[in-house]
Amino acid sequence: MQKAVFTNILDVTTSMTGIQALLADPRRLHEWVPDIQSVTAVAAQFQVTRGAGALNKHEVITVTNSGTMITYHSRQGWLEYDLVFTLRQVTAGVQIQEDLYLLDENNLPLSLLAPIAKHAFNVNLERLAQIVA
Repeated sequence: MQKAVFTNILDVTTSMTGIQALLADPRRLHEWVPDIQSVTAVAAQFQVTRGAGALNKHEVITVTNSGTMITYHSRQGWLEYDLVFTLRQVTAGVQIQEDLYLLDENNLPLSLLAPIAKHAFNVNLERLAQIVA
């Protein structure tokens, strides 16, 4: 069971295929998430290393891609989560909905974590939009 933490929504003037390609390839995470130092592909997994201030300095990400829903499953870090990107075609381009879910096993104070994480993830989502626009 997972706990929903937050949702961010952003409309981007871009093609569906462009945003799908970028999100489906975690090796490109460093382009829009500045605290990522390296992403190494190992089979169907991606080992991610982040900077000193990150909650997860090291994590392993697997990706589930159904076209309009791309999910990053982060495991083996201090904070285990699923980050779900849902893509919708809109008049001006693509709407990206980003939902963060934490695994139930954590004992974190969500009321404190949620607004900080929501803001940080939204800043990264806006960077993503700048890259694909």
